[in-house]
Amino acid sequence: MVNLEVAFNMKGDFSVNSTQTHTTLVSTAEHSQYPLRRAFQWGYFSIASLFVLCVLFQVFMAGAGILVTGFWLGLHASFGYFIVLIPLLLLLPLSLLGGFPRFINWLNVLLALLALAQPMLLWHLGLPIIAALHPVNALLIFVLPLFLLSRVWGLLNKKQKERDQ
Repeated sequence: MVNLEVAFNMKGDFSVNSTQTHTTLVSTAEHSQYPLRRAFQWGYFSIASLFVLCVLFQVFMAGAGILVTGFWLGLHASFGYFIVLIPLLLLLPLSLLGGFPRFINWLNVLLALLALAQPMLLWHLGLPIIAALHPVNALLIFVLPLFLLSRVWGLLNKKQKERDQ
């Protein structure tokens, strides 16, 4: 008689352990049996890279609006309302569908919250000093995706190396 132990984790991965034959069959997200998941991961990396470039362009428009002409501030505001949606509508779902570790998913939630707070900081609700947090938050919105990109790049390279072996 064979004693089988089947275990499922929160990602839907499973493992089967047989105590008689001492063999183990493990299916995990790290293996390349999920090509769609891999596409989501590369999609995340691409969109996050584009988001960083958008934030850099935002900084350029803010600087041009302050130093050149106010016209650029209007563009800065309009473009800002657009790119605020990228973490919420693209990065967070791609992170979840890509099967990234929890800390990456939680950092994407934080990025979405920081991005949503960005325009609200200018409303300052009777306290003009609150508006001074707008550029500080912009720094966080720039640095956090860079950190996420470095982590995701490491995960993607690790998976590629495992596949090559």
